Amino acid sequence: MIEKKDIAVYVQAQKKKYGENVQPIYEIMLFSKPGTEAVAKTAEGADSGFPDIGSYGVMGFYYELDSAIKAMHTNSLDIRETVYNAGMVICRFPGLYNCVTKDGRIYFVWNEEMGGFYEAEEPPLFRILAM
Repeated sequence: MIEKKDIAVYVQAQKKKYGENVQPIYEIMLFSKPGTEAVAKTAEGADSGFPDIGSYGVMGFYYELDSAIKAMHTNSLDIRETVYNAGMVICRFPGLYNCVTKDGRIYFVWNEEMGGFYEAEEPPLFRILAM
């Protein structure tokens, strides 16, 4: 499972690539199908090779990882909307098509008892993604 310390290592590696002064954002992305091993279909009905995450949305971002994690844990502003059952905090740097491998994101699932999203192991099929 990816943890905060792993994200710190990822950030340092990316800063070597983009420059020490470039700051990341921590994007919150939620989706409706956690832990699924189903593969999404293309418009033609063929397997796409990507996980079927159901409906999804990018709720926003923070400049601090701790703030993004807190928003997930507390279901800030009811970001779950009773629709989303899993999500990720994704560390992004400036630029278009800035793909993030598994080392730059933390996977969360909804915990009804605690009323928030909590860190969990990414489903195996998700590991192929560069989001």
